Amino acid sequence: MRPVCCICGKPITARFWVCAACEDAYELKGGYHDWPEWIQALVILEQRERRRVEEPTFSDVPVAERMCYGELNDDAWHYDSDDGSDDVWYTESD
Repeated sequence: MRPVCCICGKPITARFWVCAACEDAYELKGGYHDWPEWIQALVILEQRERRRVEEPTFSDVPVAERMCYGELNDDAWHYDSDDGSDDVWYTESD
């Protein structure tokens, strides 16, 4: 997930809470504790969103294995589907 401006939703650098345009438009100087309460509330919501851990997807498993082990693990692995369909066991040969 890419960080966004709390006010307008424009993509920004992770170390900021608002984009430069919103900072100028709303005259936001200093730390966000000095900002109006409604913007502080938006910052808190954005903090929660940035901290939220997304569950890995099915396609993330091979990527994680390569990052951890340098290659795909040849052990079978289990995909537990949440959609009610049958769960599936996979091996590298699948």
